Amino acid sequence: MSFYSLRFYSCPPAITTKPKKAASLNEPSASPGTDSSPVVTTSPLNGSWDLINITDLKIALSKLYPRQKPNLNFDLTNGVVTGSTACNRFSGPVKIIDSSISIGELGMTKIACPGDGEQKFLEALKKTTTYALVDSVTLSLRKGDAEVMRFSRKQKVIL
Repeated sequence: MSFYSLRFYSCPPAITTKPKKAASLNEPSASPGTDSSPVVTTSPLNGSWDLINITDLKIALSKLYPRQKPNLNFDLTNGVVTGSTACNRFSGPVKIIDSSISIGELGMTKIACPGDGEQKFLEALKKTTTYALVDSVTLSLRKGDAEVMRFSRKQKVIL
């Protein structure tokens, strides 16, 4: 029978580098792996958000979206927003600078949707130019200072 002994040695690094500049919401996202631009990895916007209000609706949200509500999912590390109109799924680029938000052209599935809920959601999303976090669980998407839509942070279910 053979016994082996493992020994671990700590060696100082042979090459030292300057730490990378920390990213902030004030700077645009960059592609992961590039050294020239910072990447936003921890933003309070990252994660999933469920729609709770569209400001100009003349109908109750529950009647417009009887089965499920639209949602957004921000991944600012990769500069992407994904989500659902409550009927179709979408994905596209997003850029955050200070309190400004710019959502680019969205790629979308093409399921025929009953009613005009999808149209109302997409119209409101296109109007959005700024955002504000009302608190840690409430997101306000705005056109200037006027609220267009309001979302609540989706709670993670831990099993």
